[in-house]
Amino acid sequence: MDKHIQNLHFAAHQIDALIQRTSGAHCRYFVMDDEYLSNLAYPELSRDNNGNRLMAGDQYMIITCANGYLYYVNISGDSVLTACAEVFQLIQNKF
Repeated sequence: MDKHIQNLHFAAHQIDALIQRTSGAHCRYFVMDDEYLSNLAYPELSRDNNGNRLMAGDQYMIITCANGYLYYVNISGDSVLTACAEVFQLIQNKF
């Protein structure tokens, strides 16, 4: 596995530990695929943190809130630190 991908998985795990403890939410790294999109109730309406449609092949940090609500943070092309910043920028006003 690519070192960058390993680091993104590690970052997601660390974010998960922090937000699970403080809010009951979870975080995971995921590369979107057609199968996942086809299982969404309304894939054409699903959006990421920038308001863009979810796209197969893009990289996301998926935040699952304690109530089951999902946030998709698009981190395609981001460094690990930028990916973390994107996640925390989103959740700081949501939790």
